[in-house]
Amino acid sequence: MNRITTSAPGKIMLIGEYAVLSGAPALMMSVDRRATVSVDDLESAVGRVSAAGLFPAAEFSFGTDGRICWRDDNGRHYRLLECAVGSLTDAERKGLGTGPGVAIALGSERFYLRRRGRQAEKLGLGSSAALTVALGWALANQRRRNPLVCADRAGRLAALIEAHNRFQQNHGSGADIAASLYGGSLVFRRRGQPSATPASLPPRLLLRFVWTGQAASTMSYLGGLERWRSAHRTEYDRIMSGLGILAESAVKSARRGDAGEFLAVTREYAAGLQRLGRAAGLDIVSSVHRRIAAAARTAGMVYKPCGAGGGDFGIALTDDRERLERFQRELEFLDIECIPLRLDSAGVQTDSNRRL
Repeated sequence: MNRITTSAPGKIMLIGEYAVLSGAPALMMSVDRRATVSVDDLESAVGRVSAAGLFPAAEFSFGTDGRICWRDDNGRHYRLLECAVGSLTDAERKGLGTGPGVAIALGSERFYLRRRGRQAEKLGLGSSAALTVALGWALANQRRRNPLVCADRAGRLAALIEAHNRFQQNHGSGADIAASLYGGSLVFRRRGQPSATPASLPPRLLLRFVWTGQAASTMSYLGGLERWRSAHRTEYDRIMSGLGILAESAVKSARRGDAGEFLAVTREYAAGLQRLGRAAGLDIVSSVHRRIAAAARTAGMVYKPCGAGGGDFGIALTDDRERLERFQRELEFLDIECIPLRLDSAGVQTDSNRRL
């Protein structure tokens, strides 16, 4: 009997939003909010999957080819499981189909903000990507004699990105999958085969992650961008080219450890996101982002939305601690809070307990 438990971190995109879709680099930071998955063998051939606090449990069985056969209507809540199975090799899928049933538990509690007197708020930290990585890694390991190790991550990246895009029904860059898979700070590119390489931030750089209090749908923003691109290809290419040049400059300044240049490029990138939003009719730099940006300017800091924008997180940056303290006082006046996030360098992790 086997028990596999895995976890994978969430992410923040520091710079490279939207431009990464056109081949530019995205500078990612994995953060210490981890999704968890446990997979246990059962004596029965009927398996079950659960996500405590989110959906009712569903029962299923694996076909001999590894495909999932749902035994009740609750399976509609667990498309992520179907997509994660699709990331496996043929041998891994067949192994699931010829073994006993499994009990799968999905955990994403750390991706929600819970405040007294309010409903839980989903933070835009890539919970579905983290679950995709943790689940795909756990299922791949369930029937293996030799568990996957860090060196196997590169060979899994493209399949996990494809699985997550099927789940979201879009063609996202895959940067969030890379952050959950590898951990740490990294540069992601998707030219040809997607790739992730380690990166570091300038040592003098100070960051604060600001929760807007408004969740945003990455899928709707990507859909809107694609519709605009189809009708305005020349303008799309021009704006994306400019953002791509800035993203390249940001990566170079980060690698040189030049905090001043990184801040200057980030300020330009934030302005570029605003131009993109206006051109495409997307509220990337929403009113709440604009209020936070004004507070950052007052404090002498740089601010930009993270990811698709519209809500979720923004990031404030400086190399001066006094400016940071001034900014935090400005946020208190606006009743907007920073969420403490730390770098998570581990990436996907596995804990196996094989009871043979």
